[in-house]
Amino acid sequence: MKQKLNQIVRMAACGVAMAGSSAFAANTLFSDGDLIMTFQQANGSQSVYVNLGSATSYRGAAVGPDGAPVINIVNVASTLTNTFGANWQTLDNLFVGLSAVRTNTQTPTAVDGDPGRTVYVSNSRTALDNIFEQGSTAKSISGNTAQTTASSGILNMNTPFRNGSDQTIGVFSTSESNIDNQVPINIVSGDLFQGTAFGAFPGGIQQQGSAGILGSTSFAGIGDVEFALDLYRIYGDTFGTDPNSLAGPLRQGTFEGTFLLGSDGNISYIPEPSSAALLGLAAGGLLIRRRRNS
Repeated sequence: MKQKLNQIVRMAACGVAMAGSSAFAANTLFSDGDLIMTFQQANGSQSVYVNLGSATSYRGAAVGPDGAPVINIVNVASTLTNTFGANWQTLDNLFVGLSAVRTNTQTPTAVDGDPGRTVYVSNSRTALDNIFEQGSTAKSISGNTAQTTASSGILNMNTPFRNGSDQTIGVFSTSESNIDNQVPINIVSGDLFQGTAFGAFPGGIQQQGSAGILGSTSFAGIGDVEFALDLYRIYGDTFGTDPNSLAGPLRQGTFEGTFLLGSDGNISYIPEPSSAALLGLAAGGLLIRRRRNS
């Protein structure tokens, strides 16, 4: 993984403690293009942002399932307990999602293989099932204008993280984070439904919690799983030529891998096993492992 991801993991333990200081300082531990896991409670007053590092770190050297697995990236149990209560694992009004974008400007110039407006978003797996395979429908964007709309929405939602003090885990009021506007949850006759996320993804990008676990896996000691989100990369700019750009199908999501949130609060990432990195690491017992408490 990239050096920045390692720095983020090292800082995770103190991220929340620093959240209350200097609300207008630039967060040097955040860059646009970082993959953010958000926690949003329907009708709740607070949301949680977790910086998982550069989205391209999970993409790998090629488009598709080419990344390396990362086990126990960060533990968010104490943050979720303090924000949503000790029973956060059983809340059916808690929603979790992933998103990232570097810029909303149309440009072919690639940074780490991604041209401008390359969007990363999640979709909820219908079940845990085989964690080494895609378990949801790929996300896509309807057109060029919608690509800009989605990019702008992600950037807008990340404003408090970007402008806040140095932190890798942030707790913000829902009004401050603007998450309710960018990733809306609608209540109809007491039932919860996800609205159009970032103005471009009908049905949302999040997974809704439930009273029981989603499933369990013995892989790498992960155990019981509460949330499982597939990550998709959506390529948005094809004009011009940049030899460093990793092209993909225009505005169609490519599956990169799956993020798991365990009942113990650990977040892990599993790419598809067609990745040579995963097969080799699993065979040799050398899975990348990070463990920090929030």
